[in-house]
Amino acid sequence: MYENYPLEIESLVDAKLYSLRFPQSLASASIFKLISVDAEIVDDVEVLNEVLYLYLNRFFDFGRGRCFIFDITSVGGEGVLDFDLLLKQQVLRNHPCYLISRQDFYINGCVVIRSLLDAFDGSIYPCLKKYTSGKNINNDYLLRNMVECELPSSRLEYKVEKWEVGVEGVGVTISLFGEYGHGSSGADDALEIKWALRDVCVLSKPDAIIVDLSGFKYDWGDDINVYPDAFFGEDSLIRFVFSNDCISLVNTVHKCHISKNITSAALELKVQKECRGK
Repeated sequence: MYENYPLEIESLVDAKLYSLRFPQSLASASIFKLISVDAEIVDDVEVLNEVLYLYLNRFFDFGRGRCFIFDITSVGGEGVLDFDLLLKQQVLRNHPCYLISRQDFYINGCVVIRSLLDAFDGSIYPCLKKYTSGKNINNDYLLRNMVECELPSSRLEYKVEKWEVGVEGVGVTISLFGEYGHGSSGADDALEIKWALRDVCVLSKPDAIIVDLSGFKYDWGDDINVYPDAFFGEDSLIRFVFSNDCISLVNTVHKCHISKNITSAALELKVQKECRGK
C-alpha cells in the first residue's frame, strides 16, 4: 500500500501527455504515452496499477478529449497492467477508447491498435467521423497538430493522517490548506481537491474519512466538490470540519456529515461504524 502524500505522481510515472485537435472542430483526442515507471512502485503490481489509474484519470479529467488513447508500446505491460481497472472510467463514460500495443489484449470496451493512425480509422468508431469533417488524419497532420500537455498546478496543499476506526477499520483525515480561486480561476483548485480525495480513497482504502477544511478559505468559485466519489451517500462514513473562512460550503454537504472538530468527527464515525456492525 503506497501512502506517501501528497502523491507526487509525475515522479513515479514518466509519461507524455498530448492533445490532438480534430480537423475543423473544437473537439480533441487525449493521448497518454507511458514511458517508464519508477522502481519504487514497479515491484508492487497493485500499487503500480493504482498509481497509473490515478494518473490516467487526472489527464482524462483535465483533457476532456472526445476519445482516449493509451500508448504502452514503450513498456509492454503484459501480465502486469490491469487494463480493466486502468481504463474503467473511460469505458464507463462511453468514450471511444484505444490501447496502442504490440501485444494483443482483450479489454472490454476498448480497441487494441498498433499505431496512433489506426485510432482515426472511421470504421472502428464511426462516431469520430463527425469530428474530422471528412479530413484525412495522416502522419503530417499528427506532427503539426499534436500538442504536449502538462497537468495544471494548484495553490492548494493537503496532508493526510491515518487513524483506527473499529477493530480493523482504517480512518483517514485529509486536511486542505489554502485559498480557493474566485470564479473560473478556481478550476485548477477544483481538480486538485478532486485528485487529492481520489488519491486517498484509492491508495489508502479508508473505511471512514474526515475532510478537514479548518485551514481552507473559500468565498465563491466554480466546480468545487468536497465529496470523494465513494462517500456521497447520506449514510456514508464521512465528516466535514469547516472554518468561518469557508462557511459558504456548508450547504453543499449533508447536515449529518458536519462536525465541530476533528476529535468529535472521529468519535462520531467510530460510533457509526460500530452501529453498522451490530
